[in-house]
Amino acid sequence: AMPTDAPGAASTAAAPREMRHFIARAREIAPHAPLPAYYCRLRAVEVGMTLAPRPVAAIEAVLNTLERTKRSTPLGELEDDFEQCKSFAYAVYDRADRVDRAGGAHAVTMKQVDAFSAASTFLAMLEHFEEHPRVVKANGGVVVRDDDRAARKDFAEWRAFDLRQALSLGKAPTDVRSCAAPPPPPVAVERRQAVAPPPPLARAVPAVAAPITPPPPPPPPPPPSSTNIDEPPSVPEMCASIDDELVSVEDIPEERVVSSEASAPDAPVVEAIGTKIDALHIQESNSEGESSGDDVADERRKA
Repeated sequence: AMPTDAPGAASTAAAPREMRHFIARAREIAPHAPLPAYYCRLRAVEVGMTLAPRPVAAIEAVLNTLERTKRSTPLGELEDDFEQCKSFAYAVYDRADRVDRAGGAHAVTMKQVDAFSAASTFLAMLEHFEEHPRVVKANGGVVVRDDDRAARKDFAEWRAFDLRQALSLGKAPTDVRSCAAPPPPPVAVERRQAVAPPPPLARAVPAVAAPITPPPPPPPPPPPSSTNIDEPPSVPEMCASIDDELVSVEDIPEERVVSSEASAPDAPVVEAIGTKIDALHIQESNSEGESSGDDVADERRKA
């Protein structure tokens, strides 16, 4: 049976919002999709390592879960794992988009909000593969983003916010049924639909010239602002506000949580966490997946 996170016996503390949606979605899909769940947790660790101050307690809690579930996770070659995770993320996105376009403006539910929110998280999880040391090295030392994946992620985040706003305010969401279904990703046209076509040029046109047809209006932007509505939050804030109400997060002892006012962790603690992450990067590419992080580190030192 697939190991799962045990419920907390006492109080629990929330991970930083930048990590929270990855952790929550990993717990949600772990029983039936352990491989994407593993990489969601790994992406949460990578994101946590970029925060200041660094949330050491939250990172260590997720690393412990990764080590505990590694043997029961069907890890393979990096390329194979990427293809499986990509297929999973795109399937979630495509299903959410298909249901959204078929339902119309009067069938909005929190399930649609949750579907797009989940899709954006899984598409963001794929950034792990774009930033993997082996992939970066093959690309000449630079991180190369997949524009199609990024566009779908952006659209899923916006659509979750648009539908959430429609439910909260009791109004119809932006109508996306007239836009072409992906591919190409709809975000490229959705965000500009409400923009008016450019005005005609002021210069004179010869009488013999063919009539000038103004360009068609571009498709809709993210939700328009209103005088009685606050400005839409940024994309990370949107995802956090949506995911906060959906599911719980990893169990983290309250006394180990580092507050925003806490000072940066000691260098040995940060170095130990970095060593664990390096070991996970190496182990995920090993199809056998049997050696621990310490064994891999020993082999690298011997080499």
